[in-house]
Amino acid sequence: MKKLRIGIIGAGFGRRVHLPVVTGLADAEVAALCASAGRNLAPLREAHPRLLVTDRWQTVAEDPAVDACIVAVPPVAQREIVCGLLRAGKHVLCEKPFGQSAADAAAMLADARRSATCQVVDFQFRHNPGLRRMRELIASGSIGRLERVEVLWLSGGRADPAARYSWQHDRAAGGGILNSYASHSFDYVEWLAAEPISELQARTDILIPQRPDEHGRAVPVTAEDSFDCLARLGSGALVSMSISNCHRHGPGHRVEVFGSAGAITFFQPQGDRSFRFEFTVTPTPSQSRSTNLPALPTTWDNHFQGVRAVVESFVQQILASTGGPGDNADFQAGNRAQLLVRAAQQSAAEGRAVDVTQFTD
Repeated sequence: MKKLRIGIIGAGFGRRVHLPVVTGLADAEVAALCASAGRNLAPLREAHPRLLVTDRWQTVAEDPAVDACIVAVPPVAQREIVCGLLRAGKHVLCEKPFGQSAADAAAMLADARRSATCQVVDFQFRHNPGLRRMRELIASGSIGRLERVEVLWLSGGRADPAARYSWQHDRAAGGGILNSYASHSFDYVEWLAAEPISELQARTDILIPQRPDEHGRAVPVTAEDSFDCLARLGSGALVSMSISNCHRHGPGHRVEVFGSAGAITFFQPQGDRSFRFEFTVTPTPSQSRSTNLPALPTTWDNHFQGVRAVVESFVQQILASTGGPGDNADFQAGNRAQLLVRAAQQSAAEGRAVDVTQFTD
């Protein structure tokens, strides 16, 4: 059977993670790699002699040999590229946070609805085996009525003030912890609970106010690197989030759900054990409520294993012509996460709780 031919737009995360992921799949192969405009392509062409290497995404869109594309570019560039690919008839997997703004997300969703192609957003935590087990147990009623969800995600990836300034620190370019981390949490909280967030009150902070550029000059940071939120689900269950990647001694990523009959904890520490995770249920659910649940693995790499699961499901969705996203988040889910980011930004700016239902899909 002919392999699905995939173009990767973005030579940063796209080359570092998506390229080896696609290369390892049995039913797909990388056909093209697109770098940012003006980049010196000679090293990329030397490293990948069998690929079409270009700095124009339009070249990939126009290539009839390319069936699908992965868009792994900064949020500020996503809208033009994703909409252009959809109009060219390509299947699209877009990296989160799904646009720079709610307007970008809405535009991409509108084009997706007019397209007969498959569209997926890379919310890879939906494939994390610990969070998947948590969702199964919540849905089965093993912990009774859901009462509270708590997310504590404190890591140190950008805790060093000497780390170089990039688009990740520029709010106008789509940087910030809301887009990079909280968009994931907004998606998986609603996915876990199977109900929407109806109200939230948020605070954002910039813990490291400046960073050096490539010449060592201090550049003001405009994108938030700390986010705290209190929210409520439609059922009345409470949600709390504390998220930052500027805590060198932060514990890592913890998600806890509390129900009327029990609680579940997922915990993935940062540091040397960041690929391992712990999963506990209190009290242990009865066998009748948790039958046929497979054993959990002991490790999970959210970047490689998580992205691989998303890409593999995307490929199978295209080959099967099912139309639905399967286990993946679709563009509707991407749009929803961006609406929640917008609500959080408004809440933080105005210092008050925001009714999320005013933000329509």
